[in-house]
Amino acid sequence: MHNFFPAPTAFAIVFTLLGGLAAPPSLAVPFQERKQANCSASSCAVDFNVVPASKRLEITSVSCLYTAQPASSRVLVAGFRVFNTGGGEVLQDLVVPVFLGTCSRISYTQANNRTFFFGRGGGKVRADFNTLDATSTFLECKIAGNLVRV
Repeated sequence: MHNFFPAPTAFAIVFTLLGGLAAPPSLAVPFQERKQANCSASSCAVDFNVVPASKRLEITSVSCLYTAQPASSRVLVAGFRVFNTGGGEVLQDLVVPVFLGTCSRISYTQANNRTFFFGRGGGKVRADFNTLDATSTFLECKIAGNLVRV
């Protein structure tokens, strides 16, 4: 009789016992940071603090509020970028903004559970968005996760 379900490999057993790739709780410290910016152009960006040299930042949640004036403006693209210690972009993650409504400004929001991993410290995260025909923009974003000792 043929066994269609092979026995688990040693790697699979060890991986399961170690809880996957998540850092052990004793090494992880909860992290949260909020940044905001008022911009006088059709694009807006905020840079989060640089990750300490002895840490790795594991981001598990991101959220943003984007607003633009005039109310006829539209958000074209929004996202998060991860930069290495030399300032080179190593990851770009685009998000889908959700339309909230208009008054004197047009507003969008976005919240996602994502995971970005930094190798070692020195890198940073930037949140940004671009609009069509806006003369004034506002951006408020939060990232949360764990700082892990490496």
